[in-house]
Amino acid sequence: MQLVYYPDPVLLKNAQPLEQIDAGVKARTEEMFELMYREKGVGLAAPQIGWSVRLFIFNVYGEEERSGEQVFINPRILDRGEEVIVEEEGCLSIPEVRGNVSRP
Repeated sequence: MQLVYYPDPVLLKNAQPLEQIDAGVKARTEEMFELMYREKGVGLAAPQIGWSVRLFIFNVYGEEERSGEQVFINPRILDRGEEVIVEEEGCLSIPEVRGNVSRP
């Protein structure tokens, strides 16, 4: 498993819903966590490894605190809330680029 870098076409298209959750999906998400930790990231989306499905993982606590691992399958934003936080972020698929990102 390896990262896909911008402007790879898989990063530019709409990912498909994940239709089935099975042992293969679990194994792939475990590999994604290992890749994310190796690359010093806190989150990784399936298209960033060339898998065009609606799935992402994250762990804001890092590799040392694996209890913080979360997997989101076919996520939807239901409420954006009112408070907006702006922090500097980067993207593993666009190395060396960082910028301020607004998140509810």
